[in-house]
Amino acid sequence: MNTDAIGSRGYMSWEQLQELATGEQVTIANHSTDHGHLARKPGEPEAQWHKRTEHSLDQAQGTLKTRLGVEEPMFAYPYGEFDEKLEGKLEARGWLGFGQQSGAIGRYSHSTRLPRFPMANSFGQLGSLKDKLLSKAFPVPASELPDGVLEANPPELVFELGEKLTADRLTCFASGQGRIEFRTTGNRVSVKAPKAFDSRRFRYNCTHPAGDGRYYWLSQQWLNLDAPED
Repeated sequence: MNTDAIGSRGYMSWEQLQELATGEQVTIANHSTDHGHLARKPGEPEAQWHKRTEHSLDQAQGTLKTRLGVEEPMFAYPYGEFDEKLEGKLEARGWLGFGQQSGAIGRYSHSTRLPRFPMANSFGQLGSLKDKLLSKAFPVPASELPDGVLEANPPELVFELGEKLTADRLTCFASGQGRIEFRTTGNRVSVKAPKAFDSRRFRYNCTHPAGDGRYYWLSQQWLNLDAPED
């Protein structure tokens, strides 16, 4: 929950959340105070960034504890945006961090950049639910992938294929560009879209059959800090 919005028009009230929190299948956790963009902005003084991010993280956590009695060590990044230093703040607090890149959580996941599948928009249709529920974490350590902050446009994603994977069965896609090609050098894969992107956030998605109709699923979200916030 982003706590500043609770009780405003179109949002649940604290009383409704208190009732919801009693459910055994419900976990309520931190989504910042105001759903602001928390990655450090270009030209932003470091002291100012520390002040606003720590306020957003800790104020929301304290409010949830005071109003609902919950203090889960979990945080969903607003818009799924994060950088390495923001991850460090979560790690220092012992919190799990969830982005907006799709995929399954497994042994290769990293605690401050966990994936999640959307189920509330055009990407969350029931027709694809089975594949998502049966997907497996791509066998590449997420800690070895970039935080996604754009250094070049289009960006290049490089990773090593493990023993279980072969390049001829790998398929990669880019937001708005469909299926894209990749290069291989031994077990090393380099994925790069053919055209630059004009959006603030976009993804590369790669899948590989995992047997029994299941897929390994890798999603890398990219963040262009020079693009307008939305």
